[in-house]
Amino acid sequence: MKDVIKQLKKMIEKLDILIALQMVEEKPKTSREKIRLLGELGASPIEIASILRVKPKYVSKERSLMKKKNAKKK
Repeated sequence: MKDVIKQLKKMIEKLDILIALQMVEEKPKTSREKIRLLGELGASPIEIASILRVKPKYVSKERSLMKKKNAKKK
C-alpha cells in the first residue's frame, strides 16, 4: 500500500510540472531553456531527461554550465 501511495505522489508531481508547462506563455526554444524551465518547476534531472528524451548526464552537464554562467554574472 505504501508503494502505491508513493507512486501516486510521484505521478501527481509530474502532472503538476506538465500543467505548469502548459501555463507558460513563452515556450522555451532551446534544450538549455527547456532544462532551465523544468528545473525551476521542480523537476529532477532524471525527470527532465525523461521528459526531453535525452540522457541524464546531458541534463546534469547543462545545469552545471548554467550554474557557472549565473555565478559569473553575480
